[in-house]
Amino acid sequence: RRWLVWASAAPAVAAAAAETPEEVSGLVVLRVAQVADFQEKLLRAVASGADLGVPVTPQQFVFGTELLIRNSNLDGNIKLMIREEVRPEKKTEALERAPRVMNSLLSISTDAAGLADAGKSLLDARDAARLADRYADFRRELLLLFATLPSDTQKRYSGYADALLAYEKDVSRDCKGGAAGGCLEEERPAPASGARPKAGQAPKELEAALAAAAGGETSPPPAPEPWSPPPYKPARGSFAEMAGRY
Repeated sequence: RRWLVWASAAPAVAAAAAETPEEVSGLVVLRVAQVADFQEKLLRAVASGADLGVPVTPQQFVFGTELLIRNSNLDGNIKLMIREEVRPEKKTEALERAPRVMNSLLSISTDAAGLADAGKSLLDARDAARLADRYADFRRELLLLFATLPSDTQKRYSGYADALLAYEKDVSRDCKGGAAGGCLEEERPAPASGARPKAGQAPKELEAALAAAAGGETSPPPAPEPWSPPPYKPARGSFAEMAGRY
């Protein structure tokens, strides 16, 4: 099973350029922060007692974190961003913040693995709140690192990110079963072991998203058919595909 994006686009979508950039390491950092925001909100909902319609387990966050690290190539993108896009006067700060980002991400997996090792197959309200706090810390560290970029670069990447969110929201608008209208469907196979995008590689949807934001005729792919969850069995994470998209 997987979750697709749960978010709304900001007004800056229209400012995104219609031409796909070649190197977007800073965009990857911002997009991972958006993943963290999604996960935090979902966990806050669990902590409040909301019924999401699917089980939420510690294993999902262990597995999802592994995929997020691998499929976003977050460490490689951070290194490239600092080397190529952070100005000299900000490099020291960025180099100090980079390990905080990775450590805060790994703390999510460590906490989730501890819950699984303790025999918990489902997250209770207290567990969910604790993991939500971890995601909040992770997102904060990512955004502080992102803030070391020049202001014009931040605006450009924010425009790209908004275009992607608007595009993904449009793709999933007719889906049912996910949190806040997101799509929920059968999980696709995980990428082959060791497969990682190159640092700076643009998301595959970016060209279509920027064309849509610029008023082009590029049409989003058809939305998947609405999905009904099968009987519960603790298994791999529901967030695998979402992590894989970043």
